[in-house]
Amino acid sequence: MTIYYAHHRWKYNTDIENYEIGLIQKWFPPAQIINPNGHVNQNQSEEDAMRDCFEAIKASDVLVFSSVSGIVGRGVYDEVHFAKELHKTVLYINKNRLCYFKGTLERILTETDRVYAVVKEVPDTLTVTINKPALLRAVRAALVIVGAVALLAMFGTAGALDNDAITVGQAVTRCLIGLAVLAGAVGGIRLTEVLDN
Repeated sequence: MTIYYAHHRWKYNTDIENYEIGLIQKWFPPAQIINPNGHVNQNQSEEDAMRDCFEAIKASDVLVFSSVSGIVGRGVYDEVHFAKELHKTVLYINKNRLCYFKGTLERILTETDRVYAVVKEVPDTLTVTINKPALLRAVRAALVIVGAVALLAMFGTAGALDNDAITVGQAVTRCLIGLAVLAGAVGGIRLTEVLDN
């Protein structure tokens, strides 16, 4: 596997660059990492350097990019978009981990080549909106049913005791369990009323 490591020029030859390369190696130990800092001649024109970067991206399986506090330069912006056009896997170094990049890079209006775009992420998790009053009504209805079943069980225990089907000790145990369930149901109903206000 070949990974192209797209990162801001401000990170070239720094501890941050070394750290991010180490992070990529940690997740992809056998991968060959193409670092434009060293792989691409930086003494040529920006246009020629980007052409070389694009060729390296074509030869790669994955593009991993990072930002500087959520900001990317023009080069990283172009590299990410080029990789997406080629349907390459794009990963983003975010909070010390590699994430599939499902977001966008939004250009900044007062742009320069070094402060060119902002990373806008799409959340990985779904957001569910819960209708709290409806949920509390459903819980309350379920608790009423539980309370009613507990009452019926206690009345059934009294009938079984009259017919000598169970012992007094069993009847007491069943009634205590029924009372505990009924008390829990009543307390739950009261709690849903408090939460509803």
